Amino acid sequence: MSRNCLGPDFSLAVFSKAPRHGRVKTRLQLALTPARCVALHRQLLMQTLWQCRRTPGASVSLWTPPRSPSRLLRRAARRLAIRQCDQSGSDLGQRMRNAISSELRRSRQPVLLIGADCPFFTPDHFRRAHDALRRTPFVFAPASDGGFVLVGARKPLPSRCFEGIEWGGADVLERTLRNMKRAGAAYQLLPALDDIDRPEDLHLLDSVALHRVRWLFGVE
Repeated sequence: MSRNCLGPDFSLAVFSKAPRHGRVKTRLQLALTPARCVALHRQLLMQTLWQCRRTPGASVSLWTPPRSPSRLLRRAARRLAIRQCDQSGSDLGQRMRNAISSELRRSRQPVLLIGADCPFFTPDHFRRAHDALRRTPFVFAPASDGGFVLVGARKPLPSRCFEGIEWGGADVLERTLRNMKRAGAAYQLLPALDDIDRPEDLHLLDSVALHRVRWLFGVE
């Protein structure tokens, strides 16, 4: 019997905003119209959810802001058999900590939390991150813009791990790791991946894996 037949062995929590004009990919509006930003957000989110759903041994959940219903998100979660959950907390750091703690309590398995901005994730990335959590309680995958695209945990994150973070800044990961060291929390860094947040990131969509994004949404 395969391991997957015995039930999930880790949780994959995807954080996403509802695809609304003026609320997603706002930094990309220097290069794209609001409508194209929404379309790109949708495509990146669907690609992320599909890669998560293809990952053996993973229980997948989609975490969205409360009171922001989206037929697209509900339909996608239903069709892919993904649980939809409400984020809670006063800022992004608290919302991520709360989601990880909730998943740990629910599944009693390690948790990987990701956003919907990195189109380069594959099931292999998630399995490698899960394997790393056998050796250390926390893992981070850096992003090229100074943030991170994945945080993994096999126990709750330190209460102050995201203290003083200016989200969207170039030193998000640096400050987070400094807080982790102050808390005495051991962690491992995974290989870095790119995400799509800024106009200068759009050329990354030239990759073969993303040719449909260009065709569907006219990204130049």
